Amino acid sequence: IIALHNQKDKLEKIHKFFNKNPTNNISNARPSFLNVVFNGKKGSGRKTLINSFASKYGYEFLAIDLLDLSAFPLIESFARIENTFIKAKQVAPSIIYLTNIQFLSTEILGRKILSEISKYNLRNKVVVIIETENSYDDPKYLFGHKGFNNQLNFGEELNGAELQAIKEYYNDIIMETRDEFISKFKN
Repeated sequence: IIALHNQKDKLEKIHKFFNKNPTNNISNARPSFLNVVFNGKKGSGRKTLINSFASKYGYEFLAIDLLDLSAFPLIESFARIENTFIKAKQVAPSIIYLTNIQFLSTEILGRKILSEISKYNLRNKVVVIIETENSYDDPKYLFGHKGFNNQLNFGEELNGAELQAIKEYYNDIIMETRDEFISKFKN
């Protein structure tokens, strides 16, 4: 994926961390190391990046839409969260991808998510990612040392190296296509 080098590097650090600690003895990491916030506008490549990452490295991808979850009674929402984390543990390494965090209906539901994270992700190779468009509207209790402390911004200005990578990628395609067109045209 072009122009998402910083975000890709962060995810690969987590993957390498899992591989360096194959015995599940990773309790020396910070609690929020595996909890990541993807901040950016719709269409910025967040979901594409995480799906590509999961596919490339063999992570099970489990999504929870918190807007849908808030339509259920609290006890059923709790059960759905627990079931997702249990499944993530069983199929680990896995990624739990939470969307529509701004629609989290109650603080107790957010605290339940934090509770499940503290039980599972450090010992069981579960990465939890929150997708958000504007972190100012998100519940503040989710962020911090035991919550979501790593934030990756999408849709930032491209740096020189990223622009050069895009240019080289498309330049190669244009040159291949041009040469093919010229050879066919001559014939």
